[in-house]
Amino acid sequence: MALPAKLQADVNFRRGLAAAAGVSVLALAAIVIFLLSQALPIFAHVSLKDFLFSTEWYPTDDPPVFGIGALIAGSLACAALTTLIAVPFGVLTACAIHAGMPPALTRIVKPLIELMAALPSVVIGFIGMIILAPWLQDRSESVQCLHHARLHVRADHRFHF
Repeated sequence: MALPAKLQADVNFRRGLAAAAGVSVLALAAIVIFLLSQALPIFAHVSLKDFLFSTEWYPTDDPPVFGIGALIAGSLACAALTTLIAVPFGVLTACAIHAGMPPALTRIVKPLIELMAALPSVVIGFIGMIILAPWLQDRSESVQCLHHARLHVRADHRFHF
């Protein structure tokens, strides 16, 4: 028995969504497999312990040295610092909007906050890298990168932290 046109359209739409979801999962699996196939051979040259906890990164040496310890520590420190700043700021802003601001100001501030929440953090980071980082470098004594791990490039093009 044939389905009514509207019900058939719903079934077709669900099948289309399922197909799109399946393609997305397959694409993600292909990306993971490719990345693992390219990354896992490194462990023939370096142990997992040295990879995770060493602070040296010399991929062109013989034998190569791969250590992401400083990168992990810098990422954790950055995440902790931003959490310490963002959580109290966000909670206080929510309290102010809910209880302390006049309704006219709330009608202005609330859409601005929603617009900021809609921007991906990658876009905000890119803006910070393009605008804020050069501004800070111009006003500080250091001409090095602004990374927490203080990444330096030596004359022989080796990186050290």
